[in-house]
Amino acid sequence: MKKKILAVTMAMAGVMAFAGAAYAGSLAQRNTSDMITEERAKDIAIEHSKVNEEDVKYIFAKIDREHGMTVYEVEFFVSDGIEYDYEINAATGEIVGFDYDAEMHYSFDGRPREERRRDRDRLIAETSAADNNDIGADKAKKKALEDAGVSESEVRFIESERDRDDGRIKYEIKFFHGSLEYEYEVDGATGRITERDVESIYD
Repeated sequence: MKKKILAVTMAMAGVMAFAGAAYAGSLAQRNTSDMITEERAKDIAIEHSKVNEEDVKYIFAKIDREHGMTVYEVEFFVSDGIEYDYEINAATGEIVGFDYDAEMHYSFDGRPREERRRDRDRLIAETSAADNNDIGADKAKKKALEDAGVSESEVRFIESERDRDDGRIKYEIKFFHGSLEYEYEVDGATGRITERDVESIYD
């Protein structure tokens, strides 16, 4: 009798496992049909970055889950070494987060690493020698706001912090607009935006 009960139990477990797998498979298929394609996610990221597609040297995308949302994580590099990272809602194509790093950690010009490093160190030295050309916090804020396409009167809680990185002055700017949080790093000598990060306040 015990053997019969065990056999029935195992059979029921097998049926439930099969049904669960079938349901998960159908759910995955249904979710996939509701999603934008990987190629579309890549196109959205490149279009938003405003870089020329022919300048993109490497692009990668993968599906992930963020706060219960299915997203495409898109990462690409352009010929001048800037790295872009995007998170794109896989159902709607909405950009839910993005940032880029313009510190030239990467290079695709084929030169030896040591030569690229010497050029970078020289650029740092030339810029840090011009401390008297510091643009100041107000201009750094203005650069960040212009890049975001908003005015100071439209944002909430704008702050700036002056710091140094590799001997260079930089300003870290942070503010909120709508449901988005913006963070910028602005080169203190040139006014060049070196990092940008935009995320939903609900993340």
